[in-house]
This record gives sequence, C-alpha cells and structure tokens, in this order.
Amino acid sequence: MIEHLYIENVALIEKINIEFNKGLNILSGETGAGKSIIIDSIAFATGQRPGKDFIKKNAVKALVELLIFVENDYVVKEIAGLGIEVDEDNCILISRNINSLGKTNCKINGKNVTVTMLKEISSFLIDTHGQHEYQSLMNPAKHIVIIDKFCGNVIDKFKNQLSQKYKEYKSILKDIRSIEGSGRERQRKIESYQFQIDEIESASLKENEEEELIARRKILNNSEKLKEYSDKALSILYRNENVSVSDQIYSALDCLFKISELDLEQKDICSALEGISADLEDVINQISTYGDSIENNSDELNVIEERLDFLYRIKRKYGKSIKDIINYSEKLKEKLDFIFNSEEELKKLLEKKKALENEIRKICDAISL
Repeated sequence: MIEHLYIENVALIEKINIEFNKGLNILSGETGAGKSIIIDSIAFATGQRPGKDFIKKNAVKALVELLIFVENDYVVKEIAGLGIEVDEDNCILISRNINSLGKTNCKINGKNVTVTMLKEISSFLIDTHGQHEYQSLMNPAKHIVIIDKFCGNVIDKFKNQLSQKYKEYKSILKDIRSIEGSGRERQRKIESYQFQIDEIESASLKENEEEELIARRKILNNSEKLKEYSDKALSILYRNENVSVSDQIYSALDCLFKISELDLEQKDICSALEGISADLEDVINQISTYGDSIENNSDELNVIEERLDFLYRIKRKYGKSIKDIINYSEKLKEKLDFIFNSEEELKKLLEKKKALENEIRKICDAISL
C-alpha cells in the first residue's frame, strides 16, 4: 500500500505531502481541485508517460516520490529477482523526475533504474485504472497471483516445495538428455576424450618439470660464466700463490697458536679462527666440486629446448600450466567413465525422475485442494 506521496512542481501543485492510511482512502473535491493531478503523479511515478502540461509553468523540473509498504512476501521475492532489495521495514521508495526538456530520471531505493524496469516493478505494487479498465484482471500472467492471494500464507509452504522439486526435476532431465544423445554423438565424445587423454598421458608430464627445465637451461646457457666465477673464487680463497685467503688464515693461525702458548686467556680466539679455517676448507671443496661439474653440454641444451617447446604447445591446447593439464586429464577420465557407465546411470536417473514426478503431483494436488 502507498504510505506517502510527495509532489513537487506538477501542474498547479508547487509542493505537497500526502499521507495515506491503511484501508480505503478517498480523494474528493470539486472539479479542478487537483484530484486528477494526484492520480497522474502516481501514474508518472510508476512509469507512465506524462502529459505535455505535467511540469508546473516556469519550473525547471517536476518530482514525484512514492513510499510503498510491501505486504506480500511473494511480491518481495519477485522484486528482489529484478535486482531491487526491499528494506528491513518492507518499504520501497520510488523517485522519478522530469526536466523541461522531457528527460526523466528514475530511482528505486536510491538505485537508478530504466523506465522499463520501473514499469515491471510497479506492476507488482500498484494497479491504476479508470472506468472499464481492469489491467491486472486482463493480464493472464497475474491470474495465478490473484488466486494465490485468496489462499493466504498456507500456500507458501507448498509453493516453496514445488519450486525446489521442479529445479531438481529440470536438472535430472538435463542429465538424461546428455546420456540419451545419439549413438554417433556418444561415440564422437568417447573418441575425442580418449584421444586427449592418450596425448596428455604420453607426454609424461610432471608438475614442476617446466620450472626445473628452465632452471637447468639457464645453467647450461651460462656455463662459461659459471666456470669463470668458480675458478676466480677458488683463486682468491686458495689457489693464489701470493695472497690467497687460505694462506692468510693459516699465517694468522700460526701467530695465534704462539700467542696462546704465552697467554692462555687468548686460546678461545685461536679456537674460533680454527673453526673459520675448517669452514673455509669445506667452502673451497664445494666450489671445487661445483666447478668440476660444470660443462658446456650442447646436446642436453637441445633436448631441453625441444622439451620446453613441446610443453609450450601442449599448454596452448589443454591449460595454462602443467598442473592445469593434469587436472583436465582427470576430468576427461571422469567424463569417459560416466559415458561408459551411462546405461546404469540412465536407469537410476529415470527412477529418480519417476519418483520426483510423483512428489510433484502430490504437491500440486495439495495446492489444488
């Protein structure tokens, strides 16, 4: 029901607020008192085209606002389905204005909407008609709503059950149609799925393979630099005959041994440097082993390049990453299993379909009583 109407700069009315009470509200008055202006304003707010003299003379624009209390839960649900949320008080505020150039702007609960949306939403809220005009009664789409209103809230439980069961029924019909496809289509899917599975499995993919290959390629492409840097490090630490770090530490250790023989309190310093010397020996051995392992293997590099090129091509076909491709292959296997087991699955679906039909029939019978 309409709770409040605000009109501004419409025809003869500059500004007016009208409160409506619950139940029957009657507008009375002499001809020219403004009754039709109020009706025209309501019609404008619900999406109808205004007359040429709708805007008050010398006014920039006209505005009409309607505050409507929505009593029916079905209407609340239908409006929500059109993208408009009814507030916690079950109220909707419709606001529409028109400027002197004829351009209109519509809002519902502060959200901009088109005139088409406004008309569709308003059709659930207000029925405006004159003599010999019975809009809702003449609209077949509204007949079921009118009948449901006579049943009150009792019918809502059955309608919700029917809606849920019908969704399940449609889902089962979709699955049945997918299984009952032509034999040629079924065979085409089997061959397509099997071909893709075979191609992916023959690739022997490993989840981190690409990253490992890229890292190995980087090493092979820079083998000369790596060899150069490791030799230089060894030269600084060990091989340099003049000033190697290893020799310098040994020289320092010799001095500290002599100090510790004369001053026992300095023995800890000597032990600490011995530990550093041992660690340095380990580092030198590791660098030496690493340097010896470096080789410029062009054959291995070619194999890696070919494998990376293959992985790039297979990713273009089946997924953005190796993990995606493996997951895709698993899904294909599931689809293939479903097709192979389709006869048994179809039997189960047909049984579910029959059971649902019986449940839907019972709910419809309950609604019809």
